[in-house]
Amino acid sequence: MTVVDIDTQYGPARAHLRPADEAVGSLILGHGAGGGVAARDLVAATEAALSERFTVALVEQPTESPDAAARRRRGSSMRRGSRSSSTWRGLAWWGNR
Repeated sequence: MTVVDIDTQYGPARAHLRPADEAVGSLILGHGAGGGVAARDLVAATEAALSERFTVALVEQPTESPDAAARRRRGSSMRRGSRSSSTWRGLAWWGNR
């Protein structure tokens, strides 16, 4: 497994790459709040994807800095969900370069 740090506008995300032999596609998976990339459901999904020759990127999203959290609490941050969506777009771009 290769681990890659990817810069996003919200800080570094970490991708744990599991390459498939003769890959036919790729799959980006992430965890929910308080979870991790070693969660049972992600491990099962990864194994299933690898068996079908999909390369898998297990992603740890960036953590929120104290400054960003304070801005969000004051309401100056983007609407709910945008942070996560922006991070995923950046990761998808990185994987296609």
